[in-house]
Amino acid sequence: MWANDELDTFLEGVTRDTAVPCVNSLFLYTATRTPDAALRMLHGLEEEKRILVPLWIRSHWLLAAVNRPQKTIDFMDSEVGIVPIFELKEIDGFISTGLGLKEPLAPRIMRSLLQDLHSTDCGLFTALNSVLWTRGMLPQRKQYHKNRRITTGNLLPLAEMYARKTLTIEQLLARFLAHIAAIQAPLLLPEDALSIMGTLAATDIHHIRVGWIGFKSDTPTLVEWTGVMIKRCTKT
Repeated sequence: MWANDELDTFLEGVTRDTAVPCVNSLFLYTATRTPDAALRMLHGLEEEKRILVPLWIRSHWLLAAVNRPQKTIDFMDSEVGIVPIFELKEIDGFISTGLGLKEPLAPRIMRSLLQDLHSTDCGLFTALNSVLWTRGMLPQRKQYHKNRRITTGNLLPLAEMYARKTLTIEQLLARFLAHIAAIQAPLLLPEDALSIMGTLAATDIHHIRVGWIGFKSDTPTLVEWTGVMIKRCTKT
């Protein structure tokens, strides 16, 4: 399990590379003890359009993300059932108050991948979800899927390399998506994947494979992208 300082180091990199500010990971821990001190952590962020807020609840990490243009606060949790919706709404109200909003933001549960049962990878998933969310790659969850749990494989060393600045955010994203494709995890729908290709085309990444299992069909589909052309094929 990642400690708060390790997660903060990773999220500082995300802020550096995406210009999306991040609140200190001790925010919620502080809020349960000295609420005024936690509210002060939000000072200076009132005009920010997007904000990342890592949350530590009952020895579990998850991510909240403020989206001011859409008037929402998005929650990404790699485990189901630990934090009930009424508690997320309370957190929403507290953050909204700290940002000086007259009404709470609308809470949304996003389609995060799930960690393996009984694993302690919640910190890693929180870190990776921050990259996906800032790139617009986590749509709102509308239904569950039986194959959403994934093993981390080589994702932990990749995240550590990014935190040490030996891997760019584009390289991390590309390898993460390749891992998702390899295990056929249903994170992205076709339109979600295609919408991000243009931004990756401007980087030095020349080849990437992005996979998903569609929600309208049981047929796995794979997109293969070379930076120039996209071709689709149906896997058998």
